[in-house]
Amino acid sequence: MKSKNKVIAAIAATSAMAMALSGCGGSATEGSGSDAPALAPKGEKVSITLNWWGSDARVKLTESAVKRFEAANPNIHVDMQYSDWGGYWDKLATSVAGDNAPDVMQMDESYFSSYASQGSLYDLSKVSKFLDFGNMSVDNKKAGQIEGKQYAAETSVTLDGVIVNMDILEKLGITLPDTSAWTWKQYEDVCQQVVDKSNGEYVGTQPTFGGYDFQLWQRQHGKRSMFTGNKVSIDKKLMADYMQKAYDWTHGKNPIAGSPDKWSEQFSAVNGTLQDTDMAKGKQALSFGSGGLSSQLAQYAKALGTENFKIVPMPADRSASKKYYYMKPGMYWSISAKSKHPAESAKLIDFLINDDQTGKEFGTDRGIPTNKKVRKELAATANPLDKQLFDFVDQMSRISGDNPDPTPNGASGFTNAFLRKLQDVVFDKSKPDKAAEELVSEIQNSVDTAS
Repeated sequence: MKSKNKVIAAIAATSAMAMALSGCGGSATEGSGSDAPALAPKGEKVSITLNWWGSDARVKLTESAVKRFEAANPNIHVDMQYSDWGGYWDKLATSVAGDNAPDVMQMDESYFSSYASQGSLYDLSKVSKFLDFGNMSVDNKKAGQIEGKQYAAETSVTLDGVIVNMDILEKLGITLPDTSAWTWKQYEDVCQQVVDKSNGEYVGTQPTFGGYDFQLWQRQHGKRSMFTGNKVSIDKKLMADYMQKAYDWTHGKNPIAGSPDKWSEQFSAVNGTLQDTDMAKGKQALSFGSGGLSSQLAQYAKALGTENFKIVPMPADRSASKKYYYMKPGMYWSISAKSKHPAESAKLIDFLINDDQTGKEFGTDRGIPTNKKVRKELAATANPLDKQLFDFVDQMSRISGDNPDPTPNGASGFTNAFLRKLQDVVFDKSKPDKAAEELVSEIQNSVDTAS
C-alpha cells in the first residue's frame, strides 16, 4: 500500500539519530576552557549559527527576531538554518557527529537527554553572565537540567488537549458533553456521531501519534513515568490497550478515524505539512494537539479562516489517577559543546527568551512562554483563540502533577518505534500484546546499549 510505505519512510527518516549520537564526542566544557567564556574583543566580528525546526510562520518570526538581535549587536552575525521536524533531527545528528554542530540549536525533550549525556551540549551555568533565567520559574529552569547541570533554557511549555472544530459539530447538530471530566467512551461517541450524521463526509478523529499522548494514558492509570532512570517502565498491558484503541478506531463499519490507509496518510501529513491534514482541510472534527497545541491551533484557524474552535482536556476514565496531567517542556534552546563562541551564543538565547518585543512577536508559536513577564503580557492582550489557550493552560496547570522522569539516552527513538509497532497492529501484522512486548524490549535494549 502506498500510504503504508509513506509511514515507513516517515518513521525511517529519523533513524540516523541514534547512530550519529553514538559517535558524538567532546566534553560539556570543550571550547571554553576552565574559566567562564568572554565576549570577543570590541570591534571583532563574530559569526554564530542558529538552527531550528518549524513552519514557514516560525521561520519568518525567528528571522525577524534575529535581525533585531544583529542590529543591537552589530559585531555578531547569525547564520540561520531551519528544517521540518524530521529533517531537523537528521541534519542535527549528522552535524554533531561531524563536529559541525550549530552554535545554538532548538531542542526537544525526547532528544535532550541523549545529546546532553553524550557531551554534545554546553553547560549554561558557565555563561550565566550573558543568559538570565530570572523571569523563569524554578521548575522551568530545572526542566533544562540533567543531573544538576544546566544544558538548556526551556523556552516554552505545552499541554496535550483536544482541539474541536465547532463549525462541524454545529453543522451536524452535535453537542459536546461536559468535557471537564469526559470519558473515552464519550469521546468515541461524539466522533461516531460525526461520521454517522455526515455519512462519512467528516472523520471523527485520528489515533494518537506520540509519546506525550501515551504518557498521559499511562499516568491516567497510575503509572507516573515511561522511564525510571535508565529503566523502561512502560506498562505492557496499558501499551497493548492503547494500541487496541487505534485498531478499533480504524476498523469496523464507519470507523471514527477512517481506514488504516487514512490513518497512515494523516500520520504522514502531521509529520510533514500540517496544512495537508484532514483537520486543516475542515474534514475532521476532533484532533489531539500533543504535537504542539498552540501552533496547531493557530495553523488550523488560519487554514480554515475561522476561530470557532474549542480546546478541551484529553478524555479519561472515571477511575483515572488524579493529577495525571503535567506541563510538558515545549522546546529548549541549547548551545553546542563545541561552540567557539559560547558567550555570544548565550546572548542570542537571552534575546530570544527575554526580549519583550521578541516575546510578543513569537506569541505562542513555540508554546506557552516560560518567561513569566512575557506570558502575562501576552495573556492580557490575547485574541479570543489565544485567550482560550492561556485559560486552558491555567486550568490544567492547577490539576497537573510533577513531570515524569526525562527520556534517557538511547530512548529518543521511542515515538518512531511506537509508530512502527502501531502500524503493524493497525495493518493486522501484529497483535497489540505482541507489539507492546517487542516495543518495550527494543527500547530497553537501545537504552542499555547507549548507557
